[in-house]
Amino acid sequence: MNDYPQELQRYVKPQLSLWERFKIYVAILIHDLLTDPTIDKEGLNFLDRMFRHEKTHEAGLALLTNVLQDPRFMKEAQVFGTDLISFTLRQEIVGQDF
Repeated sequence: MNDYPQELQRYVKPQLSLWERFKIYVAILIHDLLTDPTIDKEGLNFLDRMFRHEKTHEAGLALLTNVLQDPRFMKEAQVFGTDLISFTLRQEIVGQDF
């Protein structure tokens, strides 16, 4: 628990679980990535190049649509996500943050 007297315990904010702290940590990282001006610029440049011409536009749309409906892709995405979380948790900087 903590070292506060019993009568003050109800005023002490409960400790977050490791999972809750990890979710907050990941949310902050994703927010930082999505709001990074360089990433935003390069992402828009990529989409512009991909969808500028009609044929690449159609091909890109078909590819994205079909990939997202393929159960093999979804399974691999789950494995990738799990591996990414595991890798992230093992990083020294994450240990310092927790």
